[in-house]
Amino acid sequence: MNRQFVSINSLKGLKIRGLLRGLLNRGETRSYVKTLNNLRAATSPGDAEKVAELLINSPLFSHLSFPTDFPSRPTTTRDFTRLSDQSLEAELTYQCIRIKKHSSRLVEALDDLQQLNEAMLSQDGTAAIDSIKRFIQRYGYSNVILLKLACALARFGTDADVASYCNEELEKYGTTRRYVIALAAVDMMDEVYPFITLRKTFWIFWIRDRIVLHHTT
Repeated sequence: MNRQFVSINSLKGLKIRGLLRGLLNRGETRSYVKTLNNLRAATSPGDAEKVAELLINSPLFSHLSFPTDFPSRPTTTRDFTRLSDQSLEAELTYQCIRIKKHSSRLVEALDDLQQLNEAMLSQDGTAAIDSIKRFIQRYGYSNVILLKLACALARFGTDADVASYCNEELEKYGTTRRYVIALAAVDMMDEVYPFITLRKTFWIFWIRDRIVLHHTT
């Protein structure tokens, strides 16, 4: 049976309809971002669910470059286009529809995450790494996996094979490029909580981003 999608004409707001129709044109990514930000600002609570349904599920908007929900590589702050804030109600509505779209797969992921956690609590580093590999293969990369890799490195890092795998995977998150989230995850797993080091890492990140922002505005 063919799935019935929400119609743009069913939305109450005329401006919202116009912005959605503007997104139907296959133009540059920058124009998408501007229109999406305008849409987020204009969407009323009454239209929020339909707008989210269209953007997430309708094939009319499949050309938009939204981040994949199960990425084959880690998404970092340097390659992620962050949209402007929208109302809390609209954001929660959007996230609920994303969850609904993948509900059965997310349930499976939670079951597999339990098995992964049990492997992490064991004394077997190889079993822990195998569980991480299976989780990545099935569900892609996420901050959950970032933390598991950092934890595995801290717990089983004396094993050369474990350390090599963890460091290789953590590099995908940007450890050697000094990406703050990856560095913080690794630093937090040490036996001693390096508050001064973490503070310095975040401070450098904040200053660097202020400089970039200053030169791009």
